[in-house]
Amino acid sequence: MEKENSVFLPFELIIEILLRLPVKPLLRFRCVCKSWLSLISSNNFATSHFEHTATHRRLLIKRSALQPLSIELDSSLHDASASASLSLDFIRSQRCVEVRGCFRGFLCFYNGTHIYLLNPSTSLIKQIPDSPIILNHHYELLSGFAYYQPTDDYLIVYGFGEDDDAPEMTISEIALPDDFIFSYSNNYSIYYALLEVGGLIGAWVKDLNTVKIWVMQKYRVHSSWTKIIIFSVDPDLHKSLDIVCLTKCGDIVGINDVVGLVKLNDKGQLLESLLFDGYALVVYTESLFSLPSTGQT
Repeated sequence: MEKENSVFLPFELIIEILLRLPVKPLLRFRCVCKSWLSLISSNNFATSHFEHTATHRRLLIKRSALQPLSIELDSSLHDASASASLSLDFIRSQRCVEVRGCFRGFLCFYNGTHIYLLNPSTSLIKQIPDSPIILNHHYELLSGFAYYQPTDDYLIVYGFGEDDDAPEMTISEIALPDDFIFSYSNNYSIYYALLEVGGLIGAWVKDLNTVKIWVMQKYRVHSSWTKIIIFSVDPDLHKSLDIVCLTKCGDIVGINDVVGLVKLNDKGQLLESLLFDGYALVVYTESLFSLPSTGQT
């Protein structure tokens, strides 16, 4: 009787293969053996995996009377396997839920009373204790969510109006591109905002029926603003076009009041659309990260 052929793969090669897989199968593969569990649950692996798959992003959409929908941006908008409902049942009172930011796969939610952190990929949830600073101020100007690398921790940042009792803070401005201008008209709505483009700061404006997108190639270097896309759109179809992000292949994802979620090429031509009742919340990247105080998942 012939011996069955067996294939041996060096563990280093197995690591390289696993690093290129999506989060969902990796969570299942932790059950293969103890060595895989230890590997996939480690912070080093989570960091390396995030660096390899940072272009794999999802869009969270708020739907009326339904749980939010998470859509994989680089798949077809009509691929049912690339979208899934995201349960927010862990949040008390979901009527006024806002997304205050996202970073390294975590979403920061605020319901007017409490702050919650969620990693949708691993279902890791944490409610943040109420801060007396927030409770004592009623005129919040800005808020955000960030990761502080020196301490491997996540920060929730708030800015308030002028107050002698508030902690000292520094806010610096970054000027928009010199040609970031638009003409006011009673017949057209002007849309503009910042966006992230390949890890860089981007900005876009839709004036009349022309869309322009810039990227700041070097952080806080004004001369590095570079216009990367300019196109004209059908004013009837895309009158209310609100750009959400760019896919890794350069397509443009946006929201339109007429046809819902749209995907355009860099010429402004409609590739596909998805009708839905709601609005876009945030673009996030899947990750295996846990929170420092919660241990590994």
